[in-house]
Amino acid sequence: MEALELKMKPGDYSDENALNLTWYMLDFDIDWINIQLRFDYPQRVSEYIEYDEIEVYFWGVDWFRSSRGEPVRYGTRLARPILR
Repeated sequence: MEALELKMKPGDYSDENALNLTWYMLDFDIDWINIQLRFDYPQRVSEYIEYDEIEVYFWGVDWFRSSRGEPVRYGTRLARPILR
């Protein structure tokens, strides 16, 4: 099972088919994970007034902690707008 899952959440006016996302974990250490996002059509990301969002789901809870050192709950979801 994967430890992280990244998904796109399109804004109301976005074309979901234009937001194809692939991602790669470039490196990590005890404090950080560096992830590369790739879009088929990057010019279409957040092209309207409502931003598209990136959602991160945590499934491998043994590997992740909050900034306060607390365990991350299984299935925790973080969502952030993608700004161009």
